[in-house]
Amino acid sequence: MELDMDIKGLHKPISDEFPQGEDLRSGHWREEVYALKDLRNLLRNKERQALSVEDIYAGYPAWQPLFERSVFLLENVSKDLEVMAWVIESALRLDGFKGLAESLTQLEALLTLHWPNLYPKDEDGFESTLFPLTGLNGLSSEGALIMPLRMAPLFMGSPAVSLLDCVKAFEVSETKDPQKKEALKQKGMLDYESVQAQIAELSYERRQGSLSFIEQCVDTFSRIEQFLYDHCGHESPPSSQIKGILQQALDRAVHLAALSDPLETLELPNDLIESKQENLEVASPITAIKANHVNIRNRQDAFILIRKLIVFFKETEPHSPIAYNLERINRWGELSLPELISELITDESARLNFKKITGVEDIN
Repeated sequence: MELDMDIKGLHKPISDEFPQGEDLRSGHWREEVYALKDLRNLLRNKERQALSVEDIYAGYPAWQPLFERSVFLLENVSKDLEVMAWVIESALRLDGFKGLAESLTQLEALLTLHWPNLYPKDEDGFESTLFPLTGLNGLSSEGALIMPLRMAPLFMGSPAVSLLDCVKAFEVSETKDPQKKEALKQKGMLDYESVQAQIAELSYERRQGSLSFIEQCVDTFSRIEQFLYDHCGHESPPSSQIKGILQQALDRAVHLAALSDPLETLELPNDLIESKQENLEVASPITAIKANHVNIRNRQDAFILIRKLIVFFKETEPHSPIAYNLERINRWGELSLPELISELITDESARLNFKKITGVEDIN
């Protein structure tokens, strides 16, 4: 299902006099906040007690009231990170990576515009204020967002293939015993080849659109992580679990989407095409590139292609340095010129000389 509320205004000031609004825990809204907290805990407990993945998915619409009331409070009453965390949890369940991308964008805006005046307040530091974000990632165990991320569909619409589905599909494909494999299929479990075939039937637009939402999640979360580290240092919340699983989702989606892309508009010589196809057939029995054009319309498309190549070489040539060098290039592409020069030119005097010659500022 899709979010039926516009959340693009969650970061806007409550009023000119009190941009962050009031503390929800010490006034008129106290009872509602605790009622919403109880609702959220009830919904999570039902998921833990569910007997199947299908039962968990069936319970997702029940998150809509929590989502709607949390959005109302953020827009009209208080800029509160615990309430924002409820929006993130709800949006992911209700609208997958698209909902997560929108809610993370609003979290970034809240932090950028209202830090350090967000609720809940902490007189001694940032721990209480940031604890809701810690809860999403988890400390010594998985946080509240990890399993929903594993279960979120990688591509919009049907089929709803998630990271969890991919793991199960790999298990089926790697089962050597034909009888056991057939028994798993009889239970409705797909092998990875069947998952690939399903995604290959999706339109190019749907696959690329879905990829863009996951990429937005990765990029926005990375900026949030950096903002919190810059402003809170060692008190910034842990983020490695969310960051890691978002990257897993992107890598898997890139791999699945790459299997049947219509590569258009960039002509390649026929002899090069034939050579590339022969090499691919030898290198990877599960990957097929079936056209002689590449459609690169803008910089974003070019980096999507680089990420696809990273996944390809990791899976077909794990011993090769190619994938790791491509990862470095991909990371360099996210840096500003001053940041890139700071990384490439480690000698301070050389950097200063470069600055003098080129006029590039702020490279120290």
